[in-house]
Amino acid sequence: MKELNKLRELLEKNNIDYTNKSIIGENDGIDIDYKDYEISVISHPFSYGGNRGLLEIMASFIENEVKGYLTAEEVMKEIKTLGGLLQSEQSRALEY
Repeated sequence: MKELNKLRELLEKNNIDYTNKSIIGENDGIDIDYKDYEISVISHPFSYGGNRGLLEIMASFIENEVKGYLTAEEVMKEIKTLGGLLQSEQSRALEY
């Protein structure tokens, strides 16, 4: 949950709204609405990387639909660049 909590802090720091959700345990996921995209981030024993405390992200802008084994910073980059759809210029303004 450490990376998930770190992601919450980064989202708040960048004024991105999110909603906590519970999948397997309490507050082990986040739903994010960003630029008309719905994004789901989870971390639990059955998610990709969850057994290592890492994050899994699912969003329509991700080619294979799911990416796992990500840190909070890597998820923020995916969110802010919409999986590379937006130029990295926009992501330079991010605070990590």
